[in-house]
Amino acid sequence: MAELKKHALLLSFLAMLMVAKFVVVPIFTWQAQIIAEIKEQEKKLGKTSNLLTKEDGFDSLNQQVSQQLKSAELLLYPSQKSSVFKLEQQKYFEGLAAKHKLTLMNFSWQANSEDKKLQVIRYQASVRLKGNISNLIGFITVLESQQQRIEIHGFNIPMKGQKDNSLGRSQNARFSLRFYVANQISTTGAI
Repeated sequence: MAELKKHALLLSFLAMLMVAKFVVVPIFTWQAQIIAEIKEQEKKLGKTSNLLTKEDGFDSLNQQVSQQLKSAELLLYPSQKSSVFKLEQQKYFEGLAAKHKLTLMNFSWQANSEDKKLQVIRYQASVRLKGNISNLIGFITVLESQQQRIEIHGFNIPMKGQKDNSLGRSQNARFSLRFYVANQISTTGAI
């Protein structure tokens, strides 16, 4: 006991250090963590409050995007079986060529591809026609004026027989066409 009284000052200093190490430091560490979490929550609250104050603007933007999506969806052919779509398009082109007094020499389908991001299937067709150039121009005009988009990806129209009063004829006008078909049911308004 005498030894303890002799080193009482050192023992009390050691006790204070132990209290500081095992009681005070963990309390300060815990407080620092709590303060950091509170600051993080305040940032989130600030961002959420900012978004809520702009909610009306988001609603109007959502309506604008929905309207643009509806317009874009009108450019697509509705989702349907591949064989049905191809048959309908081939019949349409045969009728359109006959209406414009053109001879449809060949209509062949190429490999189709799927764009998962845009949720469309792109069909490609190769078309060969012959007839008067003025009739070909009318044919192209009708294709370009379709509600559903038919993209003329490439064309080659060799011409001969041009005169002052005639644009001439083409014996082998070739077109590469692309059709875009919705890959699933419309999602308009589900933004």
